Amino acid sequence: LASPDIDVDVFKRQVIEMGKTRPRFIVVTSRNDLALRLSRWIAGDVDRLGGADLRNQVAFLKTLGIEVIDATDTKTDDPSGHNAYAASDALLRQLADDMAGRQPLRILAPIGRAPSR
Repeated sequence: LASPDIDVDVFKRQVIEMGKTRPRFIVVTSRNDLALRLSRWIAGDVDRLGGADLRNQVAFLKTLGIEVIDATDTKTDDPSGHNAYAASDALLRQLADDMAGRQPLRILAPIGRAPSR
């Protein structure tokens, strides 16, 4: 899910409801996504998954095996920051490796680096 515009709590509830048969999720986020900031405002200041600061959700995400790639620091020409992930060759390579299962699970991994364990 790249820059998903879904309520964080709705996403968590839906993932839990899927149970163990849920697909593997990789979520690309950016706290600099202006489109998702606008969506958050329209939704009554409810965090959007793709623009939320998920650092306080690490324990929950790990239990569900959800990977989050934080693209906040990605340089982009997109003034809204909504498509930052698509402008980064490093992020696209990381996504391809992750989807192919060649990389270990990373939670809030900056682009191109796995966090220390």
